[in-house]
Amino acid sequence: MKRKILFIFGLLLSSFIVLSLSINGHAQATYELELNEDDSFIWEVEEVRPRNFEKVFGFEPAFEVGDETQKKVVDVIDTSYGWSVVLEEWDYNSNFQGNGTIRSDVIYSEPEDYEDNVFIPTPANDYLTEAAQVLPSEYIIEGLRVTKRFSNYDMILEYNAQGIKILEQYVDDDGIVLVRVEATFNIVPLGNYFIGFIIVGVLATVYAVLTHNKIKIR
Repeated sequence: MKRKILFIFGLLLSSFIVLSLSINGHAQATYELELNEDDSFIWEVEEVRPRNFEKVFGFEPAFEVGDETQKKVVDVIDTSYGWSVVLEEWDYNSNFQGNGTIRSDVIYSEPEDYEDNVFIPTPANDYLTEAAQVLPSEYIIEGLRVTKRFSNYDMILEYNAQGIKILEQYVDDDGIVLVRVEATFNIVPLGNYFIGFIIVGVLATVYAVLTHNKIKIR
């Protein structure tokens, strides 16, 4: 029994040491971009009000509810300022047929240079928190949500933990949603805390099995 307790304690101690080192290393690391070649992302129009949209922007929307747009990562190039991301894009109404349009996005590693990109560096929450301290007053940042104020409407962007845009929404001065586009993809969070929860869960399962079966560890 005493050996079993020591075994479980040793596993827990080792796991927490590994997790602690990982978190400390992460805190000291620079921002990174969690994108890989051939990563593909799709967003869908969930809501649109054509009349209100045209009233604010002066032209009719080129999409309707259910239309989708796709971006595929062709290459991620490290640069002195951050990254240049080469993308193949399919616009709304394209049905993703044929070759998409090739373009490049510049993504800055310094939060003070934040732009309203589809992708931002990680840790995304830290990046935006730091950006909030230096961005102009038209920006309001709350966690992973960025609101940018224009003369007669607000643009709202929301990112996930991997720094990928999962929501883009435009709202007029009366609070009416002009258009709302949401991600249709799901990404499993693989951050340090998630890994820590997995470790604790596995150890708890091992302990339960050992206790239930009364296995003696010699």
